[in-house]
Amino acid sequence: MREKTPVYVGARMGRPEKAKERKMSPYVHGLFPVESAGGAQRDLLKVKRGRPVSVELINRRCPVCGERVFGARCPVCGADAVIGWRCPRCGRELDGDTCPVCKVDAVAYSRVTLDVRELLERAWKKIGGPLPTRFKGVKRLMNEKRLPESLCKGLLRARYDLSVFKDGTIRFDITDVPLTHFKPREVGVPIERLRKLGYTHDMDGAPLASPDQMLELKVQDVVLPEACGDHLVKVSKFIDDLLTKFYDLEAFYGIRDRSEIVGRLLLGLAPHTSAAIVGRVIGYTKTRVCYAHPLWHAAKRRNCDGDEDAIMLALDPLLNFSREFLPHQMGGLMDAPLFVIPVLNPSEVDKEAHNVDVMPRYPPEFYKLCSEGAGPGAYGALIDTIGRRLGTEAQFQGFSYTEDCSDINLGAHHGAYTSLRKMLEKLDSQLELSEKLKAVDVKTVALKILTSHFMKDIVGNLRAFTSQGFRCVKCNRRYRRPPLKGVCLRCGGSLAMTVHKGGIEKYLDPALKLVERYGLDEYYADRLRLVRDEIASLFPEEAPKEEPGHRQIDLTDFLRG
Repeated sequence: MREKTPVYVGARMGRPEKAKERKMSPYVHGLFPVESAGGAQRDLLKVKRGRPVSVELINRRCPVCGERVFGARCPVCGADAVIGWRCPRCGRELDGDTCPVCKVDAVAYSRVTLDVRELLERAWKKIGGPLPTRFKGVKRLMNEKRLPESLCKGLLRARYDLSVFKDGTIRFDITDVPLTHFKPREVGVPIERLRKLGYTHDMDGAPLASPDQMLELKVQDVVLPEACGDHLVKVSKFIDDLLTKFYDLEAFYGIRDRSEIVGRLLLGLAPHTSAAIVGRVIGYTKTRVCYAHPLWHAAKRRNCDGDEDAIMLALDPLLNFSREFLPHQMGGLMDAPLFVIPVLNPSEVDKEAHNVDVMPRYPPEFYKLCSEGAGPGAYGALIDTIGRRLGTEAQFQGFSYTEDCSDINLGAHHGAYTSLRKMLEKLDSQLELSEKLKAVDVKTVALKILTSHFMKDIVGNLRAFTSQGFRCVKCNRRYRRPPLKGVCLRCGGSLAMTVHKGGIEKYLDPALKLVERYGLDEYYADRLRLVRDEIASLFPEEAPKEEPGHRQIDLTDFLRG
């Protein structure tokens, strides 16, 4: 008799699923600086007309009329604008890259005073339509030339409440999941529409006639969450408005609902990379993931282990992305579509995708080698993989699978980790589940939570408090230490701490209860009590109220009589 389970395969819990519009923190509608003029929300609609706003912007003027402009052409006479370089120290205008006196590199920007409200009303007059309820800009620009985006683009995004990323694009972040086959019923697309998109036969070669036939997914087709489809509809309307109202061209999309997104092109881009891969929307799923071919995910330099990547409607980066918008810092070129891959080449993607097997069943020799504990090299001649098909037509199609799936939409659509809002609620749920599972030692789970999360968080926040900086509540200028005047040196506003007591002790009581509830080592209880004593020394309790007839005075005042 052979062993029933000679080999056990363990797996760790994956990251929670995500399908959400990407928003910078705090999020913005347009890349135009307002400093503190728009209030804490940087709302350009709150800037009053005639109020000067001092910002750093590119030195670009029209050579014909001398008008200062921010775009490539003068809006008055249509001439190409010219950038003026200057020394950042002495301010003199330069023809070369370096100041001959100060020996520093020239810059293409200077601080200028603008009437932002007047510029906003000019942009509004050009695009027409109603004003949005709010229009959020950035505090200051971080790109090398301090090049702003047109206010018209920001106004149109604000009309649909779409958040812009640092490079001028609109992103939607989704968790990656590999998929090679699907049924029309699973993606919610009529078979007539799928035939027009190239799905004329099922995986067995029979003509497509039923929504329950199994189709092989083409390598650059993707299945998106329904929420992503609704988001792309808003993006398409923004792009159509941009084409008609800003560029004076015809609308391109004309989309009314997410069903009309099917067949449209998009770009997929992974963080820390600079090359986007073209994809085509083929349908929708009720789950919060992006189903796509393993080769497509690998073309983004991903290995399909639950990574989170961005989706962009194809025309958006072609119209709105600019390398000039990217921050002038190390890593500023990452997570930007500097290159676009139109056609996927399987031989150029991550090699992990080449190891995906595409067989309908495994031969008996495979199981024999498994029982013998053979190494991976011994299986090479037995298993058909994508890597063995490279350079042939079979590298794109003719894939199969060993296990069937009833419906790719089944399962939890919203995990508990994303539905529970507070961290303590997630902790209680995790411990409750651990107590029910026989294979899990709940005491070990509690100890790992305490040592890897709570202790590090509490001690780290305590250290951050003792070395914190300060910020002005009015203009948001930050100080490493408070000035001797006790107020902001720029605007005279009051100063506030950046780390507070609540952030330090928020996990202290839950950590102590965790030690007590599961009888963890006394060392952890002692360590937490020492931290609590240190917090008490930093935040002494309020002095007791004075008794009637008694008044507590300062010692210096007492000595002075």
